[in-house]
Amino acid sequence: MTTDPGPLLGRGREADIYNVGDGRVLRRNRNGRDHNESAQVVQYLHDAGFPVPEVFDIDGADLVMEKIVGRTMLDSFPVKPWRIRSWARMLADLHRQLAAVALPPLDLAKPFGEGGVLMHGDLHPDNVFLTKRGPIVIDWDNVAIGPAGAEPAYTWVIMASSEVDGSAFEQRIVEMGRNTFVNAFLKASGRTEAVKWLPAAADLRLQDGNVRPGEAEQIRQLVADNT
Repeated sequence: MTTDPGPLLGRGREADIYNVGDGRVLRRNRNGRDHNESAQVVQYLHDAGFPVPEVFDIDGADLVMEKIVGRTMLDSFPVKPWRIRSWARMLADLHRQLAAVALPPLDLAKPFGEGGVLMHGDLHPDNVFLTKRGPIVIDWDNVAIGPAGAEPAYTWVIMASSEVDGSAFEQRIVEMGRNTFVNAFLKASGRTEAVKWLPAAADLRLQDGNVRPGEAEQIRQLVADNT
C-alpha cells in the first residue's frame, strides 16, 4: 500500500489511523505486525452479526476498513458523563455477545493456557465506537481464545490501571467516572468470575511492553486489593 496514505486521524500505542477517503481508513501497525489473522476474525464476526467494521483490504501491517462515524465510548465520557453506567452495561453485553459466538476455524492464541470462548483481547471503552447503528468494536489485533470470565478480568485490569491521554478536563472527567464505570461493568458481567481470573489477567497485562510504569504499579495494587 502507499507510503503516503493521507491525513492522520489518530495515533494509538501500536498503530496509526489514516483517512484514505471514500468512507475508509487505513490502520497501520508501527511494529510491522500483520493483520491477516485479525482481519479473518473480523470478517467472520461480521458474517455472524457481531458489530465490527467492514474490512476492504489487507497488506501485512496495513488494514483498510470502514471509517466509523462517531466517538469512542471513552471519548464520550466527558460529553455525557451521566451515561457512564449504561455504557458499562453495554460493554458487559458486548462481552457476552462475543463469548456466545461459535469459535472460528482458526488456530488462535490461547494466552490463558486454555480455550472455551473467543476473546477480543482488548475490549475496553476506547475500542468501542458509539454510532447511530449501535456500538462498533474495533482493534482486533489481540484476538484469542480463552476461558469464559478471563476477558472481563483483563478488561477490568485495563480500565482500572490505564493512564488516559488528552486534555486536563478530559482526564479529570474520566478519573471521576472510572470507579463508577468499573463497578457497573463488574456488576453486569459478574465480579466473582472476574476476580477468579484477575491474577492471570494482571500477569498477562504486565507482559505488554506498552504498559507504563505507573500503570504497572496500579495493576499490582489492584490484585493486592482484590485477591
